[in-house]
Amino acid sequence: MKLSKNTVDILKNFQTINPSIVLREGDVIMTQRKDVIVAKAKITEKIPRTVPMVDLKKFLALYSLGGEDTEVKFNEKSMTISQGDYSSLLAYSPEALIDSPPAGKSPRLKSKDVQFTLKQEVWDRVSAAMNIMSFSEFAFVGDGKSLSIQGLSTRIENGGSDTYSASIGKTDRNFQCIMNSANMRLIPADYDVTIDHNGLVHFKGEVAEYWIIMSTKSNFDA
Repeated sequence: MKLSKNTVDILKNFQTINPSIVLREGDVIMTQRKDVIVAKAKITEKIPRTVPMVDLKKFLALYSLGGEDTEVKFNEKSMTISQGDYSSLLAYSPEALIDSPPAGKSPRLKSKDVQFTLKQEVWDRVSAAMNIMSFSEFAFVGDGKSLSIQGLSTRIENGGSDTYSASIGKTDRNFQCIMNSANMRLIPADYDVTIDHNGLVHFKGEVAEYWIIMSTKSNFDA
């Protein structure tokens, strides 16, 4: 089996969330960092069996050595990565060692309080400004009229903190959904965003979707 560039890119992204993964039989792959992020994507290939990999980075590095000529065969207890006259054999890891989502189960939002689209160009500019201003947090903010995304620091409690803001729409809700920027390990794309005031934010893009826990410092109107 040859993996498409799209599938390899998804696996590279998922490796930044969790260095280990369990590939399940079928064409949907998922990963998670417990209590923080769950990610899910549909791929063009069909995985023939359960494939637990404790070191996804090693697999991706070996797979990339042969470029487009690389093929992988998922055997019963190991996988073979073939590249012309060269091959690697990687034994599967014990599945119990890997933090992975339950098979076939995605997180469910209890409530869809706020919905909007986050454009990639907006996030790129906000995240660049956050790096300049040394912010590690950002927030989706509603003031009852406008909706914005803000880079900020909640560590400063005297009301004098710097911010960087971009307008992204309108809302009749008053809220501040605060998130750690380190958890925004998304494949570059535009995302439809749904915020559940109970603590979960869903990002749905063309290639992948992510469920990310918001900070307990967040607040919503009644």
